[in-house]
Amino acid sequence: MFALLLLGGCKQHRSAGSGAQPVPLSAQGLQADQSAAAAQQAKLVALQAPEMETDVPADVQRAIPAFKDALVKLTDDVVAGQPVAATAAQLQQALSAVLPSSAESHPAEQASSAKPDAANRQAAHPGEYGGEVKAQVTAPQPRTLLVDVSFAIECGDDHVLLGYQNDGSRWKRILRWQAPPYSKVSGAFGDIFEPLLLRPTRTGHPVLLVVHGTPWCTSTESSLAMDTMELDPKAETEKPFWHGQHGYRRADDVPPLVYSLRTTPDGFEIRASVNEWIGDAVARVGVMRYALVGNTMRRAFPTAMNVRESVSEWLSMPVEEARLFSDAQPGSGAWQMWDSLSYVDKTPEQASHVLAASYGDTRSCSDPKHYQVELHTRANTPGTQGSSAGPTYYVQMEQIADGYSVREAMPQPDPTCEGPVIAIDPSGHEASTSARP
Repeated sequence: MFALLLLGGCKQHRSAGSGAQPVPLSAQGLQADQSAAAAQQAKLVALQAPEMETDVPADVQRAIPAFKDALVKLTDDVVAGQPVAATAAQLQQALSAVLPSSAESHPAEQASSAKPDAANRQAAHPGEYGGEVKAQVTAPQPRTLLVDVSFAIECGDDHVLLGYQNDGSRWKRILRWQAPPYSKVSGAFGDIFEPLLLRPTRTGHPVLLVVHGTPWCTSTESSLAMDTMELDPKAETEKPFWHGQHGYRRADDVPPLVYSLRTTPDGFEIRASVNEWIGDAVARVGVMRYALVGNTMRRAFPTAMNVRESVSEWLSMPVEEARLFSDAQPGSGAWQMWDSLSYVDKTPEQASHVLAASYGDTRSCSDPKHYQVELHTRANTPGTQGSSAGPTYYVQMEQIADGYSVREAMPQPDPTCEGPVIAIDPSGHEASTSARP
């Protein structure tokens, strides 16, 4: 096993080496591994935890890795018995026939979804660890199969991703990607889980993105993790070359949850429900687009659905990332605004002085690529429940090919920005202008 501690406050990820390679077994050997996986599942399911409990009991913590190992061994055995020309559908059928509590046991749930589904799992199987074993097989490129094996945990699910390639004579496992042992349900790789092969390559190898959410029992707010790694059959470990995180919302009814993932020519884009902390809205559609630049992934335009929400997203970015989307100089009005309105990297004491913000008018300007977003602020009054008016910022935004960049923030409106007020519809699109990403 290989464990990697990612910097910047990220949680630990585990990249398990290729280990023992699949070797075709006799029918008796396959049956023995099937029985072993069923036994490990029965042991785990018997160790029930209290409902809505985010702490994972110690005996469950010990049983989960053993169950994962048994599922991986069984999956390896099934893959080893497949012809080199096997399709994803053929392997899916073969796995469904042998995995404990396989997808065929739950016809209504057979269709796999990457969308947050922890609330549905919690309602159907409260307190159950090890139930609802599912396998989803995809073929992202010729001679390559990805197997996503998942099972239920309290308030969510956990996943193990296995990758196999064949050299024309046999299948070889080249990937095992899973969470390290965890003491809280938030340590699992679940809630959202989706692998995606990207279009660009790195050092001559295909690049695999794995997106996973963070299970939890009560909060509607969670953290989305994004890891990219090379699919290199000669690598001894699957160390990601990049890790990113972004918040998302996971249990809303109104507005309905949004989640989608797609490739772009140079990377990928996620659209998901995220917090909207400016004004009265609770959520908005977030846009997280990343591109392979050199040997790493970098945030790219667009950063939001429209010009107004581009300001909100910019104020939510770490400073190093925010610099990519503004050419404002250090000490300028834009960065003074960022410091007074952003919670990023603030201590609790510093966060208590962050100003509350609300939107004023968003207007077009005489330059067709120039927009102005008005922000009103209020400051908490120390020792009281009240607040007082803070500064008003007139944020000058520049439209580029795929989004909007922060140009400056001024205390007075720009006299060239007297165009019509731009309305934003509930989906985040600008209703009165065609300018949008």
